[in-house]
Amino acid sequence: MLNDRPRFITTPSRGRNEYPLQKIKSEIRERSNYTCDYCGGDGRQVEHINPVSDAGINDPRNLITACEDCNQRKGSRPVTEFLEEHPSIDIGVADLPIYGDLIVYTPTLPAPYQRVREETIIKFRQEGGFSGADALKTFERRFRRNLWQTDFGYRLCLQYPSRPAVGDGVPGHRRVVVPLLRRLAVDTRSPVYAFLYELTKNATLRQLIDDMVYYQFHERESIPDAITRTIDSLDNSLQNEVLAIKNSYGIDSFREAVFQIPLDVRQTPVQPRDLLCLDINDFCAAGGSLYGIGDGYKIKLHDGSPGSDVPVRITAVNAEFAQAIPIELENSPAIAHDEARIRKVINEYW
Repeated sequence: MLNDRPRFITTPSRGRNEYPLQKIKSEIRERSNYTCDYCGGDGRQVEHINPVSDAGINDPRNLITACEDCNQRKGSRPVTEFLEEHPSIDIGVADLPIYGDLIVYTPTLPAPYQRVREETIIKFRQEGGFSGADALKTFERRFRRNLWQTDFGYRLCLQYPSRPAVGDGVPGHRRVVVPLLRRLAVDTRSPVYAFLYELTKNATLRQLIDDMVYYQFHERESIPDAITRTIDSLDNSLQNEVLAIKNSYGIDSFREAVFQIPLDVRQTPVQPRDLLCLDINDFCAAGGSLYGIGDGYKIKLHDGSPGSDVPVRITAVNAEFAQAIPIELENSPAIAHDEARIRKVINEYW
């Protein structure tokens, strides 16, 4: 951030291919305090990191402020070539500021999530990736792939497995939005969370999560007001689609009450999608199921074999038992069920 202002250029919906260039040029100059992002001198020009001559796109992440001298010396060359030929400019591509990315500059998002996003942008710049009509789609796919390689991404895969072979589960382009969604509705049991999660099914509606987070964190709206403002800004047909989804979850308005969880639900010790590592050796068989204690709670497994540190997913909760299924029985191709890594992820993030 600069002067406590996030480096945003207009609202950050990720589906846009091109931004109004004159508007974002003006805002980039202001965000950089009219300082050349290459040499630190007086910067009044805005230039493309991946050059226009190579189909560089008008996205804030591909634009920085430059002085006239640096802009002319770089010309239409790749940024890596320019910096290598001018060692007096003592910076690398990784040192250049990033403008206009919601995930990088939103406070309270998980640090691993932000770190992968920033590293993906830097690498994409180095490779000349912000070029061509499909640049942003390619970038988002790269971000997802990089995220799944981390422990944080692995945890998301465990929580929201993708199972295309059986026609259900959560594809990666939905799962990757969850950290943003959780900034708006922390408790997954709230009606608002269910509504927002439903929006991730549709590519157009998925972008609305970005705008809601932007209004809340960067324009300091309350969460109800941020959600309402986003919906109110839609055209009639899209707004009607969103309102129909809202009504289907019994939400009449986004007052604070719809973010609250009923007392009986709050007092339930476990909930669907919670992960536990259980020592099945301590479980007893009865009536075709296994019964035991996990993290102090009664657990019932309909299937499973004895073993230590067996990862399970809670699938249902009733008055007597939390019902669970060993993850290995879900046969999800999206993740490799490495028990040691699952244990590490659970210990770090739960």
